[in-house]
Amino acid sequence: MEDYNLTQNEERPSMTDYKPSNMLVWSILSTVLCCVPTGIVAIIYSARVDKLWYSGDRDGARTASKRAKTFVIIGAVLGIIVGIVYAAFIMRMSPEQMSEMLEMYGM
Repeated sequence: MEDYNLTQNEERPSMTDYKPSNMLVWSILSTVLCCVPTGIVAIIYSARVDKLWYSGDRDGARTASKRAKTFVIIGAVLGIIVGIVYAAFIMRMSPEQMSEMLEMYGM
């Protein structure tokens, strides 16, 4: 089976020649839904990926992409942990404590 997109002297690009994901959408979602501090760091690294890639710094772009992914994961895990702790705290409240809390916040 021939590949008509390549001439005889060209080789297929290796996997290292493809631009890494900038993780920007995941970084924004992590910031909004999970953990703001780690999400902001992830957004900063995400913004660097394209700039580094197109300036020719392939390794820098890959490193920035990996770091953005790491901070997205850390933010998601922290968000889940805080959500579980909060839910456990609310579930342990007595009805009287719950009504006091709601009154305190004007609900």
